[in-house]
Amino acid sequence: AHYNSIANLFLMDIDGSNNEQLTSYTYDTQILSPHFSPNGKHIVFCMADKNANLDLYIKNINNDNIERLTKNPAAEYDPVWHPDGNYISYTSHAKSTPNIHTINVNTKEDKLITDVGDAVWVGQWSPKGNSITARTLADVDTVRLVQVDPHRDITTNKLSIREHYGDWKESGPGKRIDNVSLSKDI
Repeated sequence: AHYNSIANLFLMDIDGSNNEQLTSYTYDTQILSPHFSPNGKHIVFCMADKNANLDLYIKNINNDNIERLTKNPAAEYDPVWHPDGNYISYTSHAKSTPNIHTINVNTKEDKLITDVGDAVWVGQWSPKGNSITARTLADVDTVRLVQVDPHRDITTNKLSIREHYGDWKESGPGKRIDNVSLSKDI
């Protein structure tokens, strides 16, 4: 629920009964994308708190424990639990362009699994398989769905441009024109 710029998590039955407040924030807080863990004991969510940085948090629904998973100054959102409950994949702007990371919930080891320049966002766990369905930009005004291995290794090599292709950066006119005054009309 979101009241007067303050968001909090609530748990209730589908008919609206047994409404229980899970968090008690009292300052400007934004909470997005809450998702139950596969065993139903935790909720992962994105939260922008006092410093307005959007990070991932895990809330144990049986106690007051809330653990911050990410601490990057860039926005991190769209968390998706893996079916085993040991990993969460999410979208991060840590490299400016949205890319996907996978974090081990127990060890907090965080791994970049995509390195694209066009942007890729976590969608959901694939219903039939062991991958993430993600959205990416195929072209202007189009979105495509792709399957991403949530534990893949980055294979992107550092961009290397042959020297003669970059010569233009240091080049100047082929012939110098003398006696030109920039204060006179052309």
